[in-house]
Amino acid sequence: MANTLLPYAALWALMYFSLGVSGWLTVPLAVLAGGFLIRVFIISHDCGHGSFFPTTRANDVLGFITGVLTFASFYALFGLSAAAMLIILILIHEVGHVVAMKWAGIPVKGIYFVPFFGGVAVGEDRYRSEAERGLVALMGP
Repeated sequence: MANTLLPYAALWALMYFSLGVSGWLTVPLAVLAGGFLIRVFIISHDCGHGSFFPTTRANDVLGFITGVLTFASFYALFGLSAAAMLIILILIHEVGHVVAMKWAGIPVKGIYFVPFFGGVAVGEDRYRSEAERGLVALMGP
């Protein structure tokens, strides 16, 4: 956990100070921070499943903190209303895929958000046909 959250915080600080020197210096730091943000999201995801710590309370607390960090990154880039709208739109999109999976009789594992990439609705079984796969793919948009 420390090998993710501390470097992520340090990169944010370095990016802030590097803006005073050159925007070109900030770009590689932002790429590195993006990689650490994905790790922060993975921790949040594991906590949501209760698999990061042995206790529910610890998973809830760290899951909340890392979830807020993930959302804060969207907020810093796009502003509050845009960040909230983006997350809501991704959720609506993925619910479309979930509805199609349920219509096709495919059990749904869940919807997972991936920072800066979107989301994914994951089924537990394989598709029985290409038509079924097409239905699920088309129901998202």
